[in-house]
Amino acid sequence: MAPPQVFKKYMQFKPPMALLQCAIAEILGTMYFVFQGVLCSAVTSPGAKIEPLTTVVIIALGNGVGYALAVAGTIGISGGHLNPATTVGMLAVGLIDVVSAAVYIIGQLVGALVGVGLATAVLPSALNRVLGAASLPVGTSSGTGFLAVLLFSSLLIFTVFATAVDPRGPIAIAPLMIGLSILTTTAVGVPLTGGTINPAQAFGTSVWQGVWTNHWIYWLAPILAAVAVAVPYSVIFLLPLSKDSVEDENEKV
Repeated sequence: MAPPQVFKKYMQFKPPMALLQCAIAEILGTMYFVFQGVLCSAVTSPGAKIEPLTTVVIIALGNGVGYALAVAGTIGISGGHLNPATTVGMLAVGLIDVVSAAVYIIGQLVGALVGVGLATAVLPSALNRVLGAASLPVGTSSGTGFLAVLLFSSLLIFTVFATAVDPRGPIAIAPLMIGLSILTTTAVGVPLTGGTINPAQAFGTSVWQGVWTNHWIYWLAPILAAVAVAVPYSVIFLLPLSKDSVEDENEKV
């Protein structure tokens, strides 16, 4: 596998048909993942009378496995971003052009809105009031919540770059590894942040439930984490690979 050409693609635009395919993949992947996550939150709501520990396990498994499957289904088409923070991280290091990044993020937001809508359509009325809207639990300050989402998002972005971007990583199981990072951060994050570290998922549930308290945390923290991880990882680990590849090609000539 050739080294990724970091800091190269800011203005290397995709052909319209390829971009359309990527947009559809991002919409569908985000829709399915959010649909699964919302259903897990709803069926474990207080009205469902499930033990707290079981609730966390169901939510973590639903989000983690759902994300892994969605990434596996879209990674070959769009790269399986399914998260505006992931897209911003790729944009920060020139692994995607600015137009594609904008289209990806719009697609992710649309997919999240549709995913939450589909979940409300299949849930009984007693459960469709709790859709997992991104909000800090009682007792969690905005500073604590911001730091937690920042750190959880850092793990996700590191996993993405280490497994799906770095040619030395286990690309064959990258979707599984990325899903596991969501599973673990959700399991720990439910009592601290509400669980989600995906701006699109937070947006979709907030729109449908009208809950916007501390919503900025679920955008700013993941995006800062994406840039803070993507740039150093690319400079330290990926850029040298690209230079070595160019030198090898020159030696062959």
